Amino acid sequence: MPNIGAPELLFILVMELVFVGLVAWLAAKKGYSAVVWGILGFFFSWIALVIVLVLPDHRQAPPDGDAAAG
Repeated sequence: MPNIGAPELLFILVMELVFVGLVAWLAAKKGYSAVVWGILGFFFSWIALVIVLVLPDHRQAPPDGDAAAG
């Protein structure tokens, strides 16, 4: 088993935080809960990232009649 020291653990922690932020940001951008997806990103980093990338946009589109009618 390899010897894992403080620099390696710090690198792993930083990478996990990057995944949490990236997954949460993408989820919020698509209209999903950033907190829930951030937690999922922490526990299932690559899997959660792939899933949030393929999720459809969950935000409500504005109705056609509300657009500026020049």
